[in-house]
Amino acid sequence: MRSGRLTEDKINTHDPPDKDKAVGAGLSRGVERRAKARVRTTFPATVRGINTDGKAFESETHLNNLSAGGLHLSLNQPVAPGSNLFVLIWLAPTPNTEIATPRVAVQGRATRVEKVPGDAYGIAMTITHYRFL
Repeated sequence: MRSGRLTEDKINTHDPPDKDKAVGAGLSRGVERRAKARVRTTFPATVRGINTDGKAFESETHLNNLSAGGLHLSLNQPVAPGSNLFVLIWLAPTPNTEIATPRVAVQGRATRVEKVPGDAYGIAMTITHYRFL
């Protein structure tokens, strides 16, 4: 198992995605202001944290996008900016406990919380630690 802080030396952010491979289809093709490429593919996830009422929660959700330094997900309850969150990301279209599905355990902080349609909240999160499972 690997763990640690995300640094530039752990990823290659300077090479463009291969245009002839399907992997590049999930990357943003618009003008990107972020330093790291953002994958816009939904991954199922389980989030644990403390909501704005001070209650611990665990919620099944999905990521809206993912990069080497952060992620964006949807939650059915608000969290305060600066809150610590734990996210278990399934690197597959659907979680499957019967086969060895790659997963990543991520710790981080909520940096932005926005109310979105459908009684949900969009949460932007900075990744502080991760571990492949």
